[in-house]
Amino acid sequence: MEENKNFENIKKFFEYNVKIKDELIKAAPDVNYSDGDYTIMYVKKLDNALRNISMYFKMIFNSVGATEEEQKYVLSFLDNCRNYINNNPLSLNELELFYKNCISNMREELINKLNKECKGYYIFSNASIKDGETVNEMLHIIHHRVVNNENYYSSMPVIDKKGEDQAAITLYGDENELARKIFSGIMSTKETYETSILSLSEDKILIMVRGAGHALTIEVEKDKENDDYMVRYFIPKVTNIELVNMLPGVRKVTEGYRETSGKFTASNDEVAMKVCNFIVMVPRDFDSFHYSTSEILYNKKLEINKLLETAKNDEVFFRYLSKKLAIVDEEIEKLEQKDEMTGSGIGGMK
Repeated sequence: MEENKNFENIKKFFEYNVKIKDELIKAAPDVNYSDGDYTIMYVKKLDNALRNISMYFKMIFNSVGATEEEQKYVLSFLDNCRNYINNNPLSLNELELFYKNCISNMREELINKLNKECKGYYIFSNASIKDGETVNEMLHIIHHRVVNNENYYSSMPVIDKKGEDQAAITLYGDENELARKIFSGIMSTKETYETSILSLSEDKILIMVRGAGHALTIEVEKDKENDDYMVRYFIPKVTNIELVNMLPGVRKVTEGYRETSGKFTASNDEVAMKVCNFIVMVPRDFDSFHYSTSEILYNKKLEINKLLETAKNDEVFFRYLSKKLAIVDEEIEKLEQKDEMTGSGIGGMK
């Protein structure tokens, strides 16, 4: 079946994505050595890493694709890197600079470019893999395409679904305990919007939530060193700066920022709860409050109070809800004052 083939291809991408990241780490210079023998050994280590990375990129291209021009660019870049270190008598300092400038660097301007041109799970970006100047940047561009592309999710095998239409929550991919806990923990309400959970394994889960930050993307990944999980997220539209800046691990934003991202860790026992709470925390489009009516604000207050009753096990979530409740109360007070001045009842109702 085509669905199963697409699912296997995505799993392969993440498998080789991790392998390349491992090679990047192994290729890093050891600052504890500086003699000539180590320099010779380090050139061999770099060359071996670059050869493996080239092989893994070919596997990635076979799984999720890239233009012929992009593939040629990446593979030629890696060949040129190998030729450079093998055919030039480089000092250890020069090799360290090579590692930084050709392998590991990640420019902030590239990240910002990709983030700004990602709108609602579609990449409206002219960014090509050829825009990458290092191995790390090229891999990041491919990863950004996969994680923020709705077509990959919708072509996966469906495990379960609840809710209807715009409030539908769908679980795709691989059935496992963590994915099931996240699926069960996400509430299907008129304010949830459509949510897609793509479970690649117990160690890797991707989530898309429409309406939260316009088009929230979450990546849940098991830490190989312990039982904790790393939760990374991307918010393409900041609707309420004060609330966004309370999110765990967020890159703080100020006026004028349209998007942000962040990450936080969670234990194996808490990860499902924290992910579900986090989804609730990300401000929706209507959380700007600029156009809120009294009915919306009072319903929001009821919803927050209900969540507060069960939020005490998550301190960050509880603080966030308490702050959001205070903001809602302030907005209600502003409406009441405005209505008193105009002589109407609250929200224009007598």
